[in-house]
Order: sequence, then structure tokens, then C-alpha cells
Amino acid sequence: LKVTESGKPLGGHRSVRDVVIANEKVSGAAPFIIGPVLVETQPEGEESSQVFTPWVRGVDPELEPTVSSLLSTKNLVAGEADVSLNGLVVGSEFARMLNLRLGEFLAVHSARSFHRIRQAKEDGKEVVLLPDDFEVRGVFDAGYYEYNASFVLASIEDAQALYGLGDAVHGLWVKLHDATEAEPVRQQLQKTLPQGLVVTTWEDENTQILDALKVERNVMFFLLFFVMIVAAFGITSSQITFVVQRTPEIGTLKALGATGWQIMQVFFAQSFVVAALGLMFGFGLGLFALEYRNEFLGVMRAATGFELFPASIYGFQALPAKIVPGDLVSIGVGSLF
Repeated sequence: LKVTESGKPLGGHRSVRDVVIANEKVSGAAPFIIGPVLVETQPEGEESSQVFTPWVRGVDPELEPTVSSLLSTKNLVAGEADVSLNGLVVGSEFARMLNLRLGEFLAVHSARSFHRIRQAKEDGKEVVLLPDDFEVRGVFDAGYYEYNASFVLASIEDAQALYGLGDAVHGLWVKLHDATEAEPVRQQLQKTLPQGLVVTTWEDENTQILDALKVERNVMFFLLFFVMIVAAFGITSSQITFVVQRTPEIGTLKALGATGWQIMQVFFAQSFVVAALGLMFGFGLGLFALEYRNEFLGVMRAATGFELFPASIYGFQALPAKIVPGDLVSIGVGSLF
């Protein structure tokens, strides 16, 4: 969840946090500041500087671990999670694009600086604003391309200074014990928090990507359904051919006293065995492909030079997958019967 104040920064965020964490379904809450900045590298020698416009996220090192793992050691690929006194922890893709090294300094210009320059120009004054120097002390990998390429982490105090917020923040991140209960908890918090505060869920924040996933899921369902229908027709066709080819044997069985139902059971049993073998082979091949999906993508990338799952488009460094046992059972039973 995200708690913000409509139209302005959130003041008194500590008291708001106390109200939020009093809810038994909330596992943690932390203040945040998010906004665009202009950064410029400071290379040594005759190298030209590079300019980039990432988003800075101001975090509280003590409270941030209660809502995210950005500062955890498992997500750090270099350096340390030290954002105190003008320290920065940058995303891995951001560091790669600017060829940043630990200990390197970045000149950071906030949007507030440009507003002050424009105001001075309108007043007929001249003003010189120097950028703030920040030191790169760590590199994180969030597992999500957009974060790795576009975000840098600073302390909440440094971010407040950049945006001139004083003691205010942009809002609170709230983590729940169960993410699926986001909407009920949102309604509870909206009733208990002071008027003027807005609570939004992670589903509200990611509506477009969730809608896209729903569409892809429905499309995949229909595609797999028709594949199963085609496979069923294939088995039916082979069985019809088999029955026609076995007409003399059927006559012999009838002459020996076999009933029509008994003969049908023979062919039903054969169909069941064929379907069961196909089901086991298909499940085995499918689970094997899921287990080694990223290795397969690596082999295809090396062989063709083409990225089948580019992180810049899909946002993930690796192809995610989740096996739902209930879906496997329903698909298997439906395939057999």
C-alpha cells in the first residue's frame, strides 16, 4: 500500500505511521521520497562527463527493511548499503550504463534547483546554484530492470534537502502480511487515517501490467484448449483407423462369443493407455522445460545472438514461472476424460 497526502507532501508522517502499523494486518511501514533528478558524472582526466535523469528514492535505512529488500545484503552486488551523508546506492543497470565505480562522485541537480533558477530569472536576478555531490557506495540488483536502470537510493534526509521538504516526505510505503488483502486493509486504513490522506494499493499502482497479464493468461488458455482439442482429434482418428484395420479380429472375437461391450472395453483401454502415456510424457517434458527455461534462453541467445526475453521490454532479468498443482491436476484429469 501507499499512503500520501492529496496535492502536497505528507507532514507528520511519524504519527501517520503509528496509526498504520497499529493495524494487525500490516507488517511494516516506511517513509519515502521519490522524484526525478539530473545527475552528471565527474570523470578524471580528459574524459567527457555523462548526464542522466534517474529517479532518486529517499529511504530510511532503519525502516526500509520492513517494506522492501532493496538494502538487504542479498540484493547488493557491490559495495555496501550506506546512504548516510550524501551516499548513494545505485541500480546495477544504471551503474553499467554510466560505467560507475564505487567511490565515484556524482553531481546531482534536483528539480527544486531549476525552479529557483527560473524564479530568479523572472525576478531579474542572477543566481548560481551548485549541485550536490553524492558518492556511489553500493550497487543493488532488485531483479526488475526498470528499478535497476532508473533508480538510485539516498537517505531520507538527503532527499528532503534536495526537494526542500523540511521534515515532510512524499508518503509511506506499507507492507502487509498477505498482499491479497490489500483492498480490505486499504478500506480500513482510509477510515482510521485523518481526512485528506489517500491510500492506494499495489493493484492500483500496477493496473496496466496486471491487465496485460490477464489478457495474456486468457489468450494462453484458449490456445492450450485448442491444442488439447487437436490432440484429442488426433487420438480419435488413430483409434478409428485402428478399429477399421482390426475388423477381422473383431469378427473372430464376436464368433468366440465376445459381446459388443467387451470389445469396446478393449479399445477404450487402449485409448486410455495412449492418453496416459502422452500425459506423463507431456508433463515430464513440460516440467523439465520449466526447470531449465532460463538455461534454454541462454543457449538460444548464444546460438542466434537474439534475446528472446529482453529485460528492457519485460522488466525481469530471468523468465519467471510458478507451478500451480491444482492446475496440473485439473488439466491432467480433463485430458484423460
